[in-house]
Amino acid sequence: MISIAAHTTILPASRFLNPGLPNERLEPAEYENTTKLLMVITGFLNDTRSNQKEKADGKMNLVLLHQNENPQACIDESIAYVKEIVEMNRKEFLKHVLMDGFVDLPKPCKNLHLSCMRVFQMFFKIVSQKPVSFSCGICPNDRK
Repeated sequence: MISIAAHTTILPASRFLNPGLPNERLEPAEYENTTKLLMVITGFLNDTRSNQKEKADGKMNLVLLHQNENPQACIDESIAYVKEIVEMNRKEFLKHVLMDGFVDLPKPCKNLHLSCMRVFQMFFKIVSQKPVSFSCGICPNDRK
């Protein structure tokens, strides 16, 4: 499963929101489709921004796999391809969380999933706009 640990945040929080949620719904094999879509979206969003680092580390992600399968494609085309997949999954995800009767997940859990996706989208948007520095300024390597 593709994930950046979205499920480790969302599933316990869903339990607090709805104590009546059956335990089986929180087991990995029984994830709601809504949670699976959240994991796919966040994982692929991560792939669109981390492909150079993962390539240097010898790891694969969907952007790099697309580029390997389509050698004529440039990196921007591969990123655009993955973003299309993200958009398709995002639309499906929104059906799950916004349409009544589409899934049997309680409304507070749907809202939690939606909020989590928004947080990840904001994070990836901020990270892709400018470099984020986590230096404290105290460590010798942080000083310039």
